[in-house]
This record gives sequence, C-alpha cells and structure tokens, in this order.
Amino acid sequence: MRDGTPEPRTPVMIMVEASWEDQNGTIQTTRARIENKSSGGACVRLNKKVAVGTRLKIEGQWEKFTGEARYCRQDGRDYLVGIQKDKTEWPAAKRVVGKEEMVSALPDVEALLERRREREENKAMEVGISQGNVGQAQKRRGKRRA
Repeated sequence: MRDGTPEPRTPVMIMVEASWEDQNGTIQTTRARIENKSSGGACVRLNKKVAVGTRLKIEGQWEKFTGEARYCRQDGRDYLVGIQKDKTEWPAAKRVVGKEEMVSALPDVEALLERRREREENKAMEVGISQGNVGQAQKRRGKRRA
C-alpha cells in the first residue's frame, strides 16, 4: 500500500544478515533482526547507522529481499531502519497453475523409489560380501541386471 496508507505490520523476531554499500563505497555487513514486516517492507534493527536512500540486501534462513532505507532512527545503542522492499515478480505466487503443471513439477516418484530400491540392494550386497556370503551377493547382483 504505497499510497500513504500504512500497511498492516506483523511483529516478528527474525535473525538476518544485512549488507549495503556505505557513502565511502565500502560494503558493510552486519547481523540484524527484523522487528516487523509487511508485504511492502520491514523494520530491521541494526547496530550501525544507515543513510536514508541506501540500498540494502537482507538475507536469512526464512527471509531474502532487497530494498531501500526509508528512515533510520536511533533506539538505544541500535538503529531501527525502515526498508521498502523492491518490487519483484514471483511467477509462482502471482499466477494460478493448472493441475497438469502442478503434477509435472512433482518429482518422478517411480524414479525415486527405483533409486531407493537400488541403494537398499547395494547395501544388502555390501553386507553379504562383508559377512562372507559372496555367492548370494553375486546371485542378487545377477537378478538385478536381468
């Protein structure tokens, strides 16, 4: 909602890494915590001051986005930085996919099961060989190739 109306914010505590280029051209990277977020932005707590207008990259296990610092306010020893997220197109989230498309995106279950069976057979052969059952292991190997 970039028409002046505030977006609903969700309070969170997500640890991330923030990176940006400072006014001297030096890349700065620090650990940070997202305090709240919305679809269009986030408030991030940093231990370094960031100039308004600076481009930032936020990366964590669950979050990854880029955006521009809209404000930077000191809060104790930290700084609260409001980041307006870049508009990105996520095709999978923006369009409705058909049933055929969803099925084709799933892994080939039969191939996965076949690989699993092969691994189990190989493991059984290794166990047989290590226990001296070379003949039975060779028979199994012959069955599999047939």
